[in-house]
Amino acid sequence: MKSSEAPSNASAWLADHRRAVTTGVVAGTILLVVVAVVMAIALLNSASGVASEPSATAQPSEPAPPASVDASASAEPVATPSPSADPSPSEAPATSEPTTPEPDEWSEVAAFGTTGTITRVEDIEAAPFGLIAVGVEYGTVEMPVFGTVPRDGRVWLSADGRTWEDATPGGTFADSEIYQVVALPDGAVVAFSRVAATEGPDPYSVVESRDGRTWQGSEISAGSQPVLNMTAGGPGFVTVLRANDSESELWFADDGRSFQHAFDLPPDTTVASLNGGPQGFVAVVVSSEEVPDVTILASGDGLEWLEADAAPADMRAAIPLGGDWIGIAPPPFDAPFDTPATTWFSSNGLGWSQLGSLPFHAIGIEGDLSCRESLYGAVGTGSAVLVSTLFSYPCSEGGVQRFGQSSLSLDGEAWTGLPFTRSEVVRTPQSRGATVTDAIEFGDLLVVVGERDHHGTIWVNGNP
Repeated sequence: MKSSEAPSNASAWLADHRRAVTTGVVAGTILLVVVAVVMAIALLNSASGVASEPSATAQPSEPAPPASVDASASAEPVATPSPSADPSPSEAPATSEPTTPEPDEWSEVAAFGTTGTITRVEDIEAAPFGLIAVGVEYGTVEMPVFGTVPRDGRVWLSADGRTWEDATPGGTFADSEIYQVVALPDGAVVAFSRVAATEGPDPYSVVESRDGRTWQGSEISAGSQPVLNMTAGGPGFVTVLRANDSESELWFADDGRSFQHAFDLPPDTTVASLNGGPQGFVAVVVSSEEVPDVTILASGDGLEWLEADAAPADMRAAIPLGGDWIGIAPPPFDAPFDTPATTWFSSNGLGWSQLGSLPFHAIGIEGDLSCRESLYGAVGTGSAVLVSTLFSYPCSEGGVQRFGQSSLSLDGEAWTGLPFTRSEVVRTPQSRGATVTDAIEFGDLLVVVGERDHHGTIWVNGNP
């Protein structure tokens, strides 16, 4: 576990506190709604025997927050990989049995929101002043398929991971949702938010703070393009930029401020997952075809990217675990109900071998109708991987979402369901269930954030 005390040198402190965030986790409301509709169609087709291809893990409108990259299998890398990007096949190492946190060690330490609203904690980050969590409060529980709902960004602060306060500044995040917060080497934290628009696409906002309370405009550049997401790894930071309506690019900055072009992604692709580990970055890229191709890209320095020789067909997330990587491949929608997700192992992000499986369940409701779990998000803390799920139509319908089980693993092979996401614990006929959107190790605590029954919620596992 990392120390909760920050040394005075901000750069040294940040190097000790970086951890990965997956794009699938930080999902925007508008496209989540659209995904729910797609799920409905897919399920109805499945019930009638018609195979339907699912979309990738739910993402916010382009440009996505922590976005994912999808490249065609024929794409050629534009640069020779660094020595750390060795494409030799990976074998999962033999390890001792990991110790999974005990169910009774979990505590809910904070819940935010009021009756008639939906509040969600989207992201959490360690900063020199403690922990900062960000999210959104929607002014209604009636989420429409299309259109704008009242919303305001939220900021919460904690010095110890257990006691939290709402530190949202008046007016700064009005009519917006904060989807990501990132700590920079110079001691600042940067918040990315999307502002609700009555007409046209939602505009974005990027601001920064030194204490989590006072915010100002942020000086981050990537040529003439705005930076709307950022992924931290050992070498620095990577962002996904939209070059035009059909093409995206990867840009890199060692300081998180001055980005330079690194890699052109093939046209008509989406980054399903982009994460950083201590030794580099891995992106999972999905094509927009009816049966999408999956491409995995890896980089040891954020500038030179190499394409894996072969990628698991259904992989949608690659999460760092120590110096290795764990891949999550959910079952396609035309697979039988209760088909598990498969998990994969790689020592370098390029050579992958199947590791195990993660149960994805189905539940019956009325008559012959059933709902199945699909991948909602995946995050890593450095020594743990957490995966969350979302139930399909008709459990999730329109803008209303019902969350499934969230699970934790210390090796990518053995999985434990988080007790506070079990349906018998949180689900009532009016409930959304509970989900995990992000997690971080802080001192002797594992701090997990998300939503439970319309309330933004924070849980901890560790010593009292």
